[in-house]
Amino acid sequence: MNNPLGYFVLFVAALAGVIVSLCDPILVSDRNQFLKGFVDADLLNILGVIFAITAASASNIHLELRRLEAMYQTPDAFLRTRREVKRGAFALVYLFVAAAGLMLLKPIFADGLCSQALFNSGAMFILLWNVLVLVALLELSFKVGPIIIDDAMAGHASNPPRPKNSARTSASKTHSAVASSKSKVKPPTRATKAGSS
Repeated sequence: MNNPLGYFVLFVAALAGVIVSLCDPILVSDRNQFLKGFVDADLLNILGVIFAITAASASNIHLELRRLEAMYQTPDAFLRTRREVKRGAFALVYLFVAAAGLMLLKPIFADGLCSQALFNSGAMFILLWNVLVLVALLELSFKVGPIIIDDAMAGHASNPPRPKNSARTSASKTHSAVASSKSKVKPPTRATKAGSS
């Protein structure tokens, strides 16, 4: 994810989570029954589904960009884009590991309302980051459009055009023009008289 808006959303979400956890922890602590049940194995299940979808999309995008580079013989033309895709895919791995660590540490250290609120806010922050990475990769996959190669482009790819100012090109054009004019002109025929044999 290399979107300034996405990083701004993450910054605002992290700041809001810390402020709410410190000022009014009851809202996001385990007294909220939804968060108490959600920030558990359910969160890891959702992150696993997001990771499976995003990893497949990232692999397809990476392979498609590699194929385009090979087709047009432009190595590393999409180097920056491929690097961002790779970074987003590995970010999901790190976020999944962070969420698993959060789930393991919460029962040990979350003994008060404030600590519970901080753990739950951290879990929501990780979920939001996963969603933003997924959205960024989906936007990128929709930007990579189909490539339609017609016969003219295929001919140019196999036979590159010669320079226009070369004498060999002009000579070959002259020869082909003379040959085509000869084929169009019919040879003169001698008119015969009806009575002659």
